[in-house]
Amino acid sequence: MTADSLIWAAKRGDLVALETAIRSGANVNSEDSQGWTALFHAAHHGNTKALQLLIDAGADVNRGRESGFTALFSAVGGGHLEAVRLLLDAGAEIAPVQGVELRGYCIQGNSERHKAILTMLDGHQEERK
Repeated sequence: MTADSLIWAAKRGDLVALETAIRSGANVNSEDSQGWTALFHAAHHGNTKALQLLIDAGADVNRGRESGFTALFSAVGGGHLEAVRLLLDAGAEIAPVQGVELRGYCIQGNSERHKAILTMLDGHQEERK
């Protein structure tokens, strides 16, 4: 199994293929042609089971493109509350993306889920102070 298989499985939410790729030694921090990791793709789809598998296998929750596109950004943008919670609990840093605070993405989302995420981000930043 290759890193491509791992990323493909994360995109599809195929937990069996994801477990197989991890057990076969695929690099859990490898990136696709866009520079996104399997963790980023799992977060984009709000797939918390895939996120947990990847985190347990050692995926770097703060890995992302130089512009700041991390798994946390992906989960916030998609309004995936439980994915955001899981990533924050795993140590994801709340960092700006291209100079825009994640709070801004929540405000732009303007949904109940984004409002809940905004509250969670604010609370998490207070805890880390």
